[in-house]
Amino acid sequence: MKLFWSGIAKVLFYVISGALLIYAASRSLDFITATLPPDQRIVGYLGLAATSGGMIAWLLLFLYSAEGIGQRVTSGIMTVLCMIGEFGLFTMDTLYQAGESGMTNKLTPDEIKLVVLALSALIAVNILATVLYHLMNPENIKRMRESSVRDQLEAKTLKEIEERGDELARKLAPQLASQWADEFENRFADMQSLGLGEKQKDSPASERPARINAPALTVTRCQKCKSSIYADGFCPTCEIYIDKIPAMGQGPQKEAAELQPVPLSIPFSGNGRGDHAQK
Repeated sequence: MKLFWSGIAKVLFYVISGALLIYAASRSLDFITATLPPDQRIVGYLGLAATSGGMIAWLLLFLYSAEGIGQRVTSGIMTVLCMIGEFGLFTMDTLYQAGESGMTNKLTPDEIKLVVLALSALIAVNILATVLYHLMNPENIKRMRESSVRDQLEAKTLKEIEERGDELARKLAPQLASQWADEFENRFADMQSLGLGEKQKDSPASERPARINAPALTVTRCQKCKSSIYADGFCPTCEIYIDKIPAMGQGPQKEAAELQPVPLSIPFSGNGRGDHAQK
Protein backbone atom coordinates (compact mmCIF):
# COMPACT_ATOMS: atom_id res chain seq x y z
CA MET A 1 0.00 0.00 0.00
CA LYS A 2 2.87 2.30 0.81
CA LEU A 3 4.42 1.73 -2.60
CA PHE A 4 1.07 2.57 -4.22
CA TRP A 5 0.75 5.92 -2.50
CA SER A 6 4.44 6.60 -3.12
CA GLY A 7 3.83 6.15 -6.82
CA ILE A 8 0.74 8.35 -6.72
CA ALA A 9 2.72 11.07 -4.93
CA LYS A 10 5.43 11.01 -7.54
CA VAL A 11 2.90 11.23 -10.36
CA LEU A 12 1.09 14.15 -8.72
CA PHE A 13 4.42 15.87 -8.06
CA TYR A 14 5.49 15.72 -11.68
CA VAL A 15 2.02 16.65 -12.96
CA ILE A 16 1.78 19.71 -10.70
CA SER A 17 5.37 20.73 -11.46
CA GLY A 18 4.75 20.40 -15.19
CA ALA A 19 1.49 22.33 -15.02
CA LEU A 20 3.04 25.21 -13.10
CA LEU A 21 6.02 25.26 -15.42
CA ILE A 22 3.73 25.40 -18.46
CA TYR A 23 1.71 28.23 -16.88
CA ALA A 24 4.85 30.23 -16.06
CA ALA A 25 6.24 29.63 -19.56
CA SER A 26 2.98 30.76 -21.18
CA ARG A 27 2.98 34.04 -19.18
CA SER A 28 6.63 34.60 -20.05
CA LEU A 29 5.89 33.89 -23.69
CA ASP A 30 3.03 36.39 -23.63
CA PHE A 31 5.32 39.12 -22.36
CA ILE A 32 8.10 38.25 -24.82
CA THR A 33 5.77 38.26 -27.85
CA ALA A 34 4.39 41.65 -26.77
CA THR A 35 7.85 43.11 -27.43
CA LEU A 36 7.96 41.72 -30.99
CA PRO A 37 6.27 42.83 -34.23
CA PRO A 38 3.07 40.94 -35.14
CA ASP A 39 4.81 39.04 -37.97
CA GLN A 40 7.59 37.77 -35.64
CA ARG A 41 5.57 36.39 -32.74
CA ILE A 42 6.84 32.89 -33.48
CA VAL A 43 10.33 34.04 -32.56
CA GLY A 44 9.13 34.57 -29.00
CA TYR A 45 9.27 30.82 -28.36
CA LEU A 46 13.06 31.03 -28.68
CA GLY A 47 13.10 33.49 -25.79
CA LEU A 48 11.92 30.72 -23.48
CA ALA A 49 15.40 29.19 -23.80
CA ALA A 50 16.58 31.92 -21.41
CA THR A 51 13.88 31.24 -18.80
CA SER A 52 12.02 27.96 -18.28
CA GLY A 53 13.74 26.10 -21.11
CA GLY A 54 17.16 27.24 -19.97
CA MET A 55 16.41 26.27 -16.38
CA ILE A 56 15.58 22.68 -17.41
CA ALA A 57 18.57 22.37 -19.75
CA TRP A 58 21.11 23.67 -17.25
CA LEU A 59 19.65 21.48 -14.52
CA LEU A 60 20.04 18.34 -16.63
CA LEU A 61 23.60 19.32 -17.50
CA PHE A 62 24.41 19.85 -13.84
CA LEU A 63 22.99 16.46 -12.84
CA TYR A 64 24.14 14.19 -15.66
CA SER A 65 26.73 15.77 -17.93
CA ALA A 66 28.90 18.34 -16.18
CA GLU A 67 32.51 17.28 -15.57
CA GLY A 68 34.95 19.14 -13.40
CA ILE A 69 34.41 22.05 -11.05
CA GLY A 70 34.16 24.63 -13.83
CA GLN A 71 31.27 22.97 -15.67
CA ARG A 72 29.41 22.14 -12.45
CA VAL A 73 29.65 25.68 -11.15
CA THR A 74 28.59 27.16 -14.50
CA SER A 75 25.60 24.88 -14.94
CA GLY A 76 24.50 25.31 -11.30
CA ILE A 77 24.63 29.10 -11.39
CA MET A 78 22.78 29.25 -14.72
CA THR A 79 20.04 26.96 -13.39
CA VAL A 80 19.39 29.43 -10.56
CA LEU A 81 19.58 32.51 -12.85
CA CYS A 82 17.17 31.07 -15.42
CA MET A 83 14.74 30.13 -12.64
CA ILE A 84 14.89 33.68 -11.21
CA GLY A 85 14.36 35.06 -14.70
CA GLU A 86 11.31 32.85 -15.16
CA PHE A 87 9.85 33.99 -11.82
CA GLY A 88 10.39 37.65 -12.60
CA LEU A 89 9.11 37.48 -16.16
CA PHE A 90 5.81 35.71 -15.52
CA THR A 91 5.23 38.01 -12.51
CA MET A 92 5.74 41.12 -14.64
CA ASP A 93 3.43 39.75 -17.32
CA THR A 94 0.74 39.11 -14.69
CA LEU A 95 1.04 42.66 -13.42
CA TYR A 96 0.99 44.01 -16.96
CA GLN A 97 -2.17 42.13 -17.90
CA ALA A 98 -3.85 43.09 -14.59
CA GLY A 99 -3.05 46.73 -15.23
CA GLU A 100 -4.40 46.54 -18.77
CA SER A 101 -7.69 45.09 -17.44
CA GLY A 102 -7.96 47.78 -14.74
CA MET A 103 -7.45 45.50 -11.77
CA THR A 104 -4.25 47.28 -10.76
CA ASN A 105 -2.31 50.29 -11.83
CA LYS A 106 -0.68 50.01 -15.21
CA LEU A 107 3.02 49.50 -15.44
CA THR A 108 4.88 52.63 -16.37
CA PRO A 109 7.03 52.70 -19.51
CA ASP A 110 10.17 52.83 -17.35
CA GLU A 111 9.13 49.68 -15.53
CA ILE A 112 8.41 47.86 -18.77
CA LYS A 113 11.77 49.05 -20.16
CA LEU A 114 13.53 47.71 -17.08
CA VAL A 115 11.95 44.27 -17.58
CA VAL A 116 12.93 44.24 -21.24
CA LEU A 117 16.53 45.11 -20.37
CA ALA A 118 16.59 42.41 -17.69
CA LEU A 119 15.35 39.84 -20.22
CA SER A 120 18.03 40.90 -22.71
CA ALA A 121 20.69 40.61 -20.01
CA LEU A 122 19.47 37.12 -19.10
CA ILE A 123 19.72 36.02 -22.75
CA ALA A 124 23.25 37.45 -22.99
CA VAL A 125 24.31 35.65 -19.80
CA ASN A 126 22.99 32.34 -21.20
CA ILE A 127 25.06 32.77 -24.36
CA LEU A 128 28.16 33.61 -22.32
CA ALA A 129 27.58 30.62 -20.03
CA THR A 130 27.29 28.31 -23.05
CA VAL A 131 30.77 29.38 -24.22
CA LEU A 132 32.22 29.07 -20.71
CA TYR A 133 30.72 25.60 -20.29
CA HIS A 134 32.62 24.36 -23.34
CA LEU A 135 35.83 26.07 -22.26
CA MET A 136 35.58 24.45 -18.84
CA ASN A 137 35.60 20.98 -20.34
CA PRO A 138 38.47 19.05 -18.66
CA GLU A 139 39.83 17.88 -22.03
CA ASN A 140 39.88 21.44 -23.35
CA ILE A 141 41.55 22.70 -20.18
CA LYS A 142 44.21 19.99 -20.45
CA ARG A 143 44.87 20.83 -24.11
CA MET A 144 45.10 24.57 -23.37
CA ARG A 145 47.57 23.97 -20.53
CA GLU A 146 49.73 21.76 -22.74
CA SER A 147 49.69 24.46 -25.42
CA SER A 148 50.71 27.06 -22.84
CA VAL A 149 53.66 24.96 -21.68
CA ARG A 150 54.73 24.32 -25.29
CA ASP A 151 54.57 28.04 -26.07
CA GLN A 152 56.73 28.83 -23.04
CA LEU A 153 59.25 26.19 -24.11
CA GLU A 154 59.45 27.58 -27.64
CA ALA A 155 59.86 31.12 -26.32
CA LYS A 156 62.71 30.12 -23.98
CA THR A 157 64.38 28.12 -26.77
CA LEU A 158 64.27 31.07 -29.16
CA LYS A 159 65.62 33.35 -26.43
CA GLU A 160 68.52 30.95 -25.84
CA ILE A 161 69.25 30.86 -29.59
CA GLU A 162 69.26 34.66 -29.74
CA GLU A 163 71.70 34.84 -26.83
CA ARG A 164 73.98 32.35 -28.57
CA GLY A 165 73.52 33.96 -31.96
CA ASP A 166 77.09 35.27 -32.32
CA GLU A 167 78.60 31.95 -31.27
CA LEU A 168 76.42 30.00 -33.71
CA ALA A 169 77.23 32.46 -36.49
CA ARG A 170 80.99 32.09 -35.97
CA LYS A 171 80.66 28.30 -35.92
CA LEU A 172 78.32 27.81 -38.86
CA ALA A 173 79.38 30.67 -41.17
CA PRO A 174 82.63 29.00 -42.44
CA GLN A 175 80.80 25.75 -43.20
CA LEU A 176 78.01 27.51 -45.04
CA ALA A 177 80.51 29.68 -46.95
CA SER A 178 82.48 26.60 -48.02
CA GLN A 179 79.33 24.84 -49.23
CA TRP A 180 78.24 27.97 -51.05
CA ALA A 181 81.62 28.34 -52.76
CA ASP A 182 81.65 24.70 -53.89
CA GLU A 183 78.14 24.98 -55.26
CA PHE A 184 79.04 28.25 -57.07
CA GLU A 185 82.16 26.69 -58.60
CA ASN A 186 80.22 23.68 -59.85
CA ARG A 187 77.58 25.90 -61.45
CA PHE A 188 79.99 28.26 -63.25
CA ALA A 189 82.88 25.93 -64.07
CA ASP A 190 82.83 26.66 -67.81
CA MET A 191 82.23 29.61 -70.14
CA GLN A 192 78.92 28.32 -71.45
CA SER A 193 77.27 28.58 -67.99
CA LEU A 194 78.10 32.32 -68.05
CA GLY A 195 76.93 32.75 -71.64
CA LEU A 196 80.44 33.62 -72.89
CA GLY A 197 80.90 30.76 -75.30
CA GLU A 198 78.91 28.71 -77.77
CA LYS A 199 78.79 24.99 -77.89
CA GLN A 200 80.42 23.64 -81.03
CA LYS A 201 78.01 21.89 -83.26
CA ASP A 202 78.78 19.36 -85.91
CA SER A 203 78.62 20.89 -89.36
CA PRO A 204 75.77 19.57 -91.45
CA ALA A 205 76.62 17.25 -94.25
CA SER A 206 75.79 19.93 -96.80
CA GLU A 207 78.55 22.21 -95.39
CA ARG A 208 81.25 19.56 -95.36
CA PRO A 209 83.88 19.80 -98.11
CA ALA A 210 82.98 17.91 -101.24
CA ARG A 211 84.77 14.67 -101.84
CA ILE A 212 87.08 14.55 -104.81
CA ASN A 213 86.78 11.30 -106.66
CA ALA A 214 90.34 10.49 -107.61
CA PRO A 215 91.72 7.09 -108.36
CA ALA A 216 94.12 5.83 -105.73
CA LEU A 217 95.36 2.41 -104.93
CA THR A 218 97.31 3.18 -101.76
CA VAL A 219 96.59 5.12 -98.63
CA THR A 220 98.67 6.58 -95.85
CA ARG A 221 97.80 7.31 -92.23
CA CYS A 222 96.71 10.70 -90.91
CA GLN A 223 99.25 12.13 -88.48
CA LYS A 224 96.41 13.63 -86.41
CA CYS A 225 94.09 10.66 -85.84
CA LYS A 226 96.29 7.86 -87.20
CA SER A 227 93.50 6.75 -89.52
CA SER A 228 94.02 5.71 -93.11
CA ILE A 229 93.75 8.50 -95.67
CA TYR A 230 93.39 8.23 -99.39
CA ALA A 231 95.88 9.32 -102.00
CA ASP A 232 93.81 12.41 -102.77
CA GLY A 233 94.41 13.59 -99.18
CA PHE A 234 90.95 12.91 -97.71
CA CYS A 235 90.78 11.61 -94.13
CA PRO A 236 87.46 9.76 -93.58
CA THR A 237 87.72 10.12 -89.78
CA CYS A 238 88.53 13.85 -89.60
CA GLU A 239 86.52 14.48 -92.79
CA ILE A 240 89.10 16.95 -94.06
CA TYR A 241 91.70 17.06 -96.80
CA ILE A 242 95.36 16.99 -95.87
CA ASP A 243 97.24 19.76 -97.63
CA LYS A 244 100.42 17.85 -98.26
CA ILE A 245 100.84 14.13 -98.63
CA PRO A 246 104.50 13.04 -98.66
CA ALA A 247 105.10 10.94 -101.71
CA MET A 248 106.42 7.46 -101.29
CA GLY A 249 110.20 7.47 -101.19
CA GLN A 250 110.44 11.28 -100.78
CA GLY A 251 111.14 13.36 -97.70
CA PRO A 252 112.88 12.27 -94.54
CA GLN A 253 112.75 8.66 -93.62
CA LYS A 254 111.15 9.51 -90.24
CA GLU A 255 108.21 11.27 -91.90
CA ALA A 256 107.74 8.43 -94.31
CA ALA A 257 107.83 6.00 -91.43
CA GLU A 258 105.14 7.92 -89.56
CA LEU A 259 102.84 7.89 -92.59
CA GLN A 260 103.15 4.12 -92.98
CA PRO A 261 101.74 3.55 -96.50
CA VAL A 262 99.16 0.83 -96.49
CA PRO A 263 97.99 -0.75 -99.77
CA LEU A 264 94.25 -0.77 -100.26
CA SER A 265 92.49 -2.55 -103.05
CA ILE A 266 89.44 -0.67 -104.26
CA PRO A 267 87.20 -2.05 -106.98
CA PHE A 268 86.88 0.08 -110.10
CA SER A 269 83.63 0.97 -111.72
CA GLY A 270 82.96 0.42 -115.32
CA ASN A 271 83.99 3.96 -116.25
CA GLY A 272 87.54 3.35 -115.13
CA ARG A 273 87.38 5.54 -111.99
CA GLY A 274 87.65 4.15 -108.52
CA ASP A 275 85.07 5.54 -106.06
CA HIS A 276 85.98 5.76 -102.40
CA ALA A 277 84.02 3.61 -99.98
CA GLN A 278 81.32 5.55 -98.23
CA LYS A 279 81.71 6.17 -94.53
